[in-house]
Amino acid sequence: MAKATLCFAHVFTATAAVLWMAAAGYGQGEAVPSPCSNNNGGCQHMCNVSISDSDSLLAYSCTCNIGYHLAEDMHNCVLVDEFLLYSDDKFIKGKVLSNVSPGYIAAIPPVTTSNAGSAGLDFDARDNYIYYSDVSQNIIYRIYRNGTGKEIVSTSPNGCVEGLVVDWVAKNLYYIDSRKGTLNVVSTRNVTNQRVLLKITKKPSVQRGIVVHPNKGYIFFSEMGISRAYTDGSNLIKLNSHNQRWPRGLALDFATDRLYWCDVLSEKVQHSNLDGTDVRDITSTSIRSPWLIATHKDWMYIIDWDRDAIMKLHKLTGVLDNIEVRQPRNWLMGVKVYSEHEQLIVKNHPCSIAADYGGCQKLCFAVPFKKWKVSLLKARCDCPFGEKVDSDGKTCVADPNAESMACPNAQDFACNNMRCIPKAYVCDGYDDCHDNSDEVLNCTRAEYTEPSPVPTVVPVSGGASKCIQCRFVITLSIVLAYLFVV
Repeated sequence: MAKATLCFAHVFTATAAVLWMAAAGYGQGEAVPSPCSNNNGGCQHMCNVSISDSDSLLAYSCTCNIGYHLAEDMHNCVLVDEFLLYSDDKFIKGKVLSNVSPGYIAAIPPVTTSNAGSAGLDFDARDNYIYYSDVSQNIIYRIYRNGTGKEIVSTSPNGCVEGLVVDWVAKNLYYIDSRKGTLNVVSTRNVTNQRVLLKITKKPSVQRGIVVHPNKGYIFFSEMGISRAYTDGSNLIKLNSHNQRWPRGLALDFATDRLYWCDVLSEKVQHSNLDGTDVRDITSTSIRSPWLIATHKDWMYIIDWDRDAIMKLHKLTGVLDNIEVRQPRNWLMGVKVYSEHEQLIVKNHPCSIAADYGGCQKLCFAVPFKKWKVSLLKARCDCPFGEKVDSDGKTCVADPNAESMACPNAQDFACNNMRCIPKAYVCDGYDDCHDNSDEVLNCTRAEYTEPSPVPTVVPVSGGASKCIQCRFVITLSIVLAYLFVV
């Protein structure tokens, strides 16, 4: 009896000791605090824990969200202010121009487009907007560079939206509708204010490029030659085209006031003065099939369809510096250099925000004029479809004789964003207008209510480890009890 009592005491003591060791974490090592647990390691965005190679202790490093790079203190994050903005048949992407943070090249979150891709691409660096056209839907969208706030800017019913460009001073967006043969303008301050500026051609033509020089009051576009007009569509002229065969992509070097373009047929890059004089060829063995072009500082960035790449070359010599993007499987469709330094505003610009957009109620155009042989700019106000400028030269009043944006087909429904859809599509439960205006006007159908979800019990992963630990303690206690009894 005494032996059995003694054995039971030993078993109880051993079991208690095992339970105490398990509860105390014996054999699991002491907990080491994470260097990121205190104030996120001092990192502004993300703190990443690692193991030091020298002493095998915990270490950490700071990283930044997409669109930022580490500051010199290696803790704070700075917004990437310049990057290569380009589009293909599926996405709009941004690539940093310099390796500011090792391993990170994405300057913006990828923006998904339709399978047809984005033919027009531009930006407004001060407003942090990226503008692009959806080829399959004939819609122009804008989205913040951080990937939020996507909205419709304009639609072209029964049209074909191609090239577009943003006047970052007057806040106007110009685009070409190749199917209608028109040059159109939309105010980015209020996207309902839009109108046709020019009838370019009466029938569909080739794809076109378009650029604007807000500080000179000019807009340029290509159409089997290069044309120039004032930003209000007036004073249209054809530039000297004896050296041009099929100019496609257009770009402006604002630092030197030179106009660049890609000639598709001659497969070379050329540039001239803003009046079309002093045409120069850029000879380079690296250029095979140039399609689109952008300039920035000493460089030009060219989409070459034969190479399926975006190349960085010197803008005067054509010497290849780097292959910035190579995409053999995706069709490259647009290229720009996103930089506020490429969108400067001259002092006393008549259509700037500082000048209250010329005092114009809806549309302001800065057009050139000469005073004592000096080229200057003056504001000219205009109005959208269905309106005209009042006697004060600034405000707009209704004009029953003006061109209207009403849908030409009586069987169509006019959306709030001026898109036209068949009336049968109204109140069908699908957003055919892309602004939901066809689903909120006098739609009386019963709203569908989602059924309440059935609660689902999800096992917690930590419970499994606790269960295993309990089984270990119980098993060990039984083994010790058996040994003591024996």
